[in-house]
Amino acid sequence: MPKDTLWIERTWTQRQVKTGWIESQWTRVGDFRMHARVSTSPARYESLPVVLVHGIGITSRYWVPTSVLLAPWFRNYAPDLPGFGLSDKPRRTLQVRQLADWMAAWMRARNIAGAALVGNSFGCQIVADFTVRYPELLSCTVHIGPTTDPKGHTAREQVRQNCLLSRLLGLRHPTRSAHIRKFSRRPH
Repeated sequence: MPKDTLWIERTWTQRQVKTGWIESQWTRVGDFRMHARVSTSPARYESLPVVLVHGIGITSRYWVPTSVLLAPWFRNYAPDLPGFGLSDKPRRTLQVRQLADWMAAWMRARNIAGAALVGNSFGCQIVADFTVRYPELLSCTVHIGPTTDPKGHTAREQVRQNCLLSRLLGLRHPTRSAHIRKFSRRPH
């Protein structure tokens, strides 16, 4: 077990919160090795897998406290995207679309489907692009502190852009995003 995992386990246990264990695992995706921190505790219930997507300037290590707390209930994965953390580095910087493609390839290599994708900051852009192009691999998304369009700094501009996007996509409720609307139609 990595030292940071033991430290976090002990810290949370002292507060008497139920926690789980995580470990580092590598998956070969094409010519690249992608690193991920993966929960190893058996989840209490059969639940969907959770994939935690980090933002720019951080790695999967950012998700360690969250992963440890989710582990007793959800099998969860926090990958280091190519060019970040312990994953192999590409020759050039990857754009959002390319990072989403790598996420899809990694999830297929790990046989992860029907997952909840949780994005933080820039990771939200990757999750949003992934959602549009790979809906078959996920069940829902969560966006925490998403980055915004640099042209839309105000709340008013964000609402205006959301309304325009909703009209383009033919949605009746502009406050509901396209992917939530799409998943609400899925048969259970």
